[in-house]
Amino acid sequence: MKQKHYLVLSIPCLTLLVYVSFMVGKDGPTIFKRQVMTPSKTRTSLQPMLQRKCVPVSSVVSIKTHKTGGTTISSILNRYGERHNFSFLANRHDPTTGHFRTVLVENKTILPPLGVLEHDYTNYQNYNLMTFHIIFLKNEERLKQFMSPEPRFITILRDPTKQWESAFFFFEGYNTMRVPGVKPIEKLNNFFKRPLTYWGKRGKGFFKSQYRNGQWVDILGSSRSINNNMTHVEELIKELEKKLQLVLLTDYIDESLVLLKRLLCWEFEDLLYVKMNQRPSDLSAVMSEDQREKIREWNKADMILYDHYNRTLLRKIADIGPNFYKDLDAFREMLDSYGRWCNITMKADKVRKVPVTTNSSALCQRLVADRTKCVQIMMEHQRNQLTSPLMPLKSP
Repeated sequence: MKQKHYLVLSIPCLTLLVYVSFMVGKDGPTIFKRQVMTPSKTRTSLQPMLQRKCVPVSSVVSIKTHKTGGTTISSILNRYGERHNFSFLANRHDPTTGHFRTVLVENKTILPPLGVLEHDYTNYQNYNLMTFHIIFLKNEERLKQFMSPEPRFITILRDPTKQWESAFFFFEGYNTMRVPGVKPIEKLNNFFKRPLTYWGKRGKGFFKSQYRNGQWVDILGSSRSINNNMTHVEELIKELEKKLQLVLLTDYIDESLVLLKRLLCWEFEDLLYVKMNQRPSDLSAVMSEDQREKIREWNKADMILYDHYNRTLLRKIADIGPNFYKDLDAFREMLDSYGRWCNITMKADKVRKVPVTTNSSALCQRLVADRTKCVQIMMEHQRNQLTSPLMPLKSP
């Protein structure tokens, strides 16, 4: 069968394929056949569709968290922002990643938005996307000052038993805290024999915060009370509930993205993803329930935070009803079709690499593009105010 495509392309890492399939053929996912409203459809059937039409959101703050799948979410949002020529709120002093971490958002720490000259601080406003590591609580009002009106605030959490184990070994906390052992499970067991002793040896630097309640610290900042005052933790979560419009969960990533689609009024094509920076681990499979319980107890604030938003996510799904699962099935079918069409394969290494083996289409390449390189290009693009049309890629 013949198939007609329309492509909107630009340079690598600043690209997105707009794919419209008029006839189902062998060269692309069959599920993207665009339905056409024929003249036989009545005004009555068309009117509800028009009434339900929402406006895509163009102001999003995504608080990136460590070892939760945050890179995947950032890549999705960045891809959308690149296609729409959005202005990114990024730390100018970190040209490699754009992260703020503990840095405050202020004129001297950010790049000017597109179309604004350097140091023209009066016009440092109306940014569209912030997708980097940042302490949300101390920057909330600052973010509102710089972002376009009515920003949506989101973040992502992961089951703390998995997130802590991933952070502990990825950031090599066992070395920082001088935990003995050869095999990972030995290091884990030895740490929990004297956790406070090792915790006291954690040294200096930002990543030390990742060895206890790291997700909480990423969003709300560090505080002694989060380790021993659970009443205070519960109170802060109630405040956070008023500030965040959506908390995605790694353990329900597809469900979370369906909710994100509804929140942002984007299309499923905008939310296609390949899991990034996923570290293969055999440790989770061999950990006992007792070991998991020790991780939960050590990261009690993270557990309370995660359990709260686990319940919240399930409640949001229940409130939508059966239509949610129709959307979920359609989204998963779309992901599967693009995975086959792009011929994406996984290669396990210390960090999982995701090469496209045969299909070199713009979207396939963008789905697996290295996030750090793309951020560097995006920041350079904004630093130099490159608003002119970009060089197109070859179509497949």
